[in-house]
Amino acid sequence: MKLTIVNPYWDLYQQVKTLQKESEPKILQQILTELSSVSHLSLLDRSAIRFLIRFRLYLNRLLEEKFFVRLREEYAYSAPSPKLLQLIAEHSPLVEMGAGNGYLASVLRGMGADIVAVDAFPVEEGQNWFFNTNVFGLPTKKGSSWTTVIKGNAASLEEYPDRVLLLCWPPKNAMAVESLTHFKGRQIILIANKSCCADAEFYDILDKNWHLQLEVKTDSWAMCHTEVMEIYSRDADS
Repeated sequence: MKLTIVNPYWDLYQQVKTLQKESEPKILQQILTELSSVSHLSLLDRSAIRFLIRFRLYLNRLLEEKFFVRLREEYAYSAPSPKLLQLIAEHSPLVEMGAGNGYLASVLRGMGADIVAVDAFPVEEGQNWFFNTNVFGLPTKKGSSWTTVIKGNAASLEEYPDRVLLLCWPPKNAMAVESLTHFKGRQIILIANKSCCADAEFYDILDKNWHLQLEVKTDSWAMCHTEVMEIYSRDADS
């Protein structure tokens, strides 16, 4: 029996990709209208996108960048494909640190995966600088999580030694390193654009104490970022 994956973010991303290729004006307008509504694009953004489409300049990634900046606020920084989600779900039970608004955890739970979502700043508190911000990029209390997200920091990971740690676009600060310090489990799944996720110390620790089992280049916002999913297992002597 084929598993049905409810993943609206991926569906929207496919529409963005269609927008890049479509030449029929009526279809272009229909897609743009729908995407503009969902993405809450400003009049300036919509005008810029129409200009890019009209003069076929979107191949330089600007069109995709416009939608990435808007959609990541409501969904996630990674737009996971069904294939990627299936691979992650196969490693259940999971614990996601830095779960943000819980979108990824929500989709995985819908697939039947056992996942605990943790974030230091659940969006409902109005202190999250990455999701549901206002026009000035400041946190608001207007957002709500897609699923239950437990409030906690990296130290909370010590409670979940029997789970696989999931890190999706960890910020370029100490959070990722602290997660490695406190996590006592044996496997890690990392989804990241390494040029702007986590810090050098984090990758040094992975190289020294963890073994790379699998690396997959994702198809998420591919014109904006080089995103990979990597699965690591802890070295026996670490």
